Amino acid sequence: MEFYGEGLRSPQKKVGGLYHFGRMIDKIRLFCDDKLPKEYLSFRGLSAGLDGHLCGFLEINYDQLEERVKASGTDKEILEWCYVDGHRPNKVQVRIWNGFVSQNIVQTSSC
Repeated sequence: MEFYGEGLRSPQKKVGGLYHFGRMIDKIRLFCDDKLPKEYLSFRGLSAGLDGHLCGFLEINYDQLEERVKASGTDKEILEWCYVDGHRPNKVQVRIWNGFVSQNIVQTSSC
């Protein structure tokens, strides 16, 4: 498995078929443990960047997601919560999202 920093999965590591979801959860968990690298702190919770775009895609609020992650659970359980509370994408939407992530991780290192 490829990591982009200690404790961070590659954005291309899928959870429930989605790119970047596991990485976003990793960042939240690291933040809660006071271990998130400093270079990520200024991007937390922004609507820009892949975290913000993924929250928008799933129609969830980042702060509510952070609270859900703090409550514990597996990545798949948290993703299911996102689907129930927000939007469950169909297969075509997932392919479009994954293509978007693939293009954006090549263009930026702040994903």
